[in-house]
Amino acid sequence: MKTIAERLKYARESHKGWTQGKLAVVAGVSQSTIGNIEAGIREGRGSLPKIAKALAISHDWLADGEGEMLAVIAGYAPTPPVVPLAIAETAKTYVLEWRAWPFETVSRELWDSLTERQKGEAEFFIKQLAGAVSSSNTQPEKVQKMAY
Repeated sequence: MKTIAERLKYARESHKGWTQGKLAVVAGVSQSTIGNIEAGIREGRGSLPKIAKALAISHDWLADGEGEMLAVIAGYAPTPPVVPLAIAETAKTYVLEWRAWPFETVSRELWDSLTERQKGEAEFFIKQLAGAVSSSNTQPEKVQKMAY
């Protein structure tokens, strides 16, 4: 793959199976940014670190086609149910860290039954709620009791 556009589309569709909208929500960029990069309209160099982090791929591979798309951690195999927690930059390669399923009242099966659009909307809502809670004096226990 010779272009950023080709590499991004490959990583999004083949590696993650995500829509442009889902990647945009997870990366914290606009869907038009993803679309413009994939269409070759712009390179989006300023957004590439966030996009690579969201996709759990090497920034160098995405930006320049250098190295491998994925970092391989020898002998590390997380046991389900796990979800990505964070991406740590180590020697210019992003490495995935793992953590247990974060929801007590939402099963993994229920989450997996949602459409990609529903998952994107839920992730957006959770991100907005977390931002509101962290920027106010609202206690998380009180937020749970709010009517939506």
